[in-house]
Amino acid sequence: MSNVLVYPNAFSVEECQRIIRERLEVDTTPAYSPGMRVDPDVRSSMVNFMYEDCVDGTGCEWIFERLWELSREHPFGAVVEKLPFIQFAEYDSHYAGHFKPHRDTENFYHATDKKNFTRKLTIVINLSDPSSYSGGDVKLYDVVVNDDPLIGQRDRGCAIMFPSNTLHEVTKVT
Repeated sequence: MSNVLVYPNAFSVEECQRIIRERLEVDTTPAYSPGMRVDPDVRSSMVNFMYEDCVDGTGCEWIFERLWELSREHPFGAVVEKLPFIQFAEYDSHYAGHFKPHRDTENFYHATDKKNFTRKLTIVINLSDPSSYSGGDVKLYDVVVNDDPLIGQRDRGCAIMFPSNTLHEVTKVT
């Protein structure tokens, strides 16, 4: 697919477990929806953010380095100068975690203190064991296969990269 890149083993199982463990030690907050407000009908997830200086003490530099390596060379035409932040998002079955169709170029949900930037690439990485939940699929509506939206791979540690203006969603986790 020319609008999607898949890196099947971007992170090992051990690295995925480490990220989950370390990010859950940091406070998470309800994720924002359009209008910079919490709206569980549109998005139901908990988030926290890693910044390039890794000030939260988790030593997240290695995650930035790995994602930088993935994003430096891509065929989408966007010039990526840096990764200002990484969003850790939890979608849990206890609250039917989901995010209705949206584009990541809509500066409404990141709720960071970062201003005046434009998201160019989105990289989604499944950190959880896909046999431990149902739903939670990343559907890419601008990438169609046999008249259906492309559903991203669920393999643990798999990275899916696409232009941030791609219409996509995360289906309800059950």
